[in-house]
Amino acid sequence: LLEKHQVSSILDARVQPERSVAQLRRGCAARGMSFEWRPALSSRGAGAAAGDRAAAVLRLAAAARGKGWPCVLFAGKDWGHCAARQRLAAELAARDVH
Repeated sequence: LLEKHQVSSILDARVQPERSVAQLRRGCAARGMSFEWRPALSSRGAGAAAGDRAAAVLRLAAAARGKGWPCVLFAGKDWGHCAARQRLAAELAARDVH
């Protein structure tokens, strides 16, 4: 499915223990996809968390302009009402990434 939609990288924004992302990281590596775990994308944190979030948004915007598409994973069932996804979409739109 990911290859069908030309996904080139996975950015995991879910807040969870790092050890639980190991299998996803290995799966991405086996398929030649990059993987980043950035739970800061799910928060509105200040200080270092805000800096990590800003850096992740910039990398994501750059990846969206490159070859393939990045895929961002958020937690929850109702993606349409996910506040973190809505914030990210607004930030990317402000950078002319749609």
